Amino acid sequence: TPAGWGGAGGRGAALGGRLDATNVVRPSLSMITSVGLEHQRVLGDTIEAITTEKAGVFKAGVPALVGPGVPLGVAREEASRRGAELLVLPAVEGEDVDDLNARLSREAMGILRDRGVAPFTSVTPEA
Repeated sequence: TPAGWGGAGGRGAALGGRLDATNVVRPSLSMITSVGLEHQRVLGDTIEAITTEKAGVFKAGVPALVGPGVPLGVAREEASRRGAELLVLPAVEGEDVDDLNARLSREAMGILRDRGVAPFTSVTPEA
């Protein structure tokens, strides 16, 4: 999980959230890609409890991007409590997890570019 990115869509090595090792740095953007029950033993018994823990990456003055499967009520409450601007990626019907993660990544890069985070370079996929 890149520094400051809360959540790895179930594919990264990081736990995500309040207990994540990346939480020691001040990020330019915090992100929760998705919330699932894969970390119930550590993060909580419900999707809402896990979302609360994962929102531990939200920081005051730092935008927080969440994927469409993240419970918005909890994300809004935690963003407000922590002083983070919440940005929500809308759902796309029939989108698989790989396409969702690619779309989240593009959105995150756009947010960082628009906020002048440097150095920032655009990556164009090869044809």
